[in-house]
Order: sequence, then C-alpha cells, then structure tokens
Amino acid sequence: MMGFQAALPRILRVGGGVSGELAPLLATLGLSRPLIVTDRFLKDGGRADA
Repeated sequence: MMGFQAALPRILRVGGGVSGELAPLLATLGLSRPLIVTDRFLKDGGRADA
C-alpha cells in the first residue's frame, strides 16, 4: 500500500464569491502558485473555469 503525507492549511471558505478571495488569501500564506484539484462534475458545470 502506498500512502502520502500532506501538510495543508486548515482554511476552508464556502459560498458564493469566495473564489474572489483567493489572491489575498494566497498572499497572506506567502504562496503564489496554488494547485487546484476539482472533479468532472465541477468541470463540466463550468464551475472550475479560470
């Protein structure tokens, strides 16, 4: 069995318009190139469009 370890910030934002808060949040965390993972449902519905 292969496993993995991930250190993730424990920040969860839910609701309309929260994607607009991404840039300030990344700056607060000192990050500039996030990895965004989605699924086919969100992709096909256009919700994962950049």
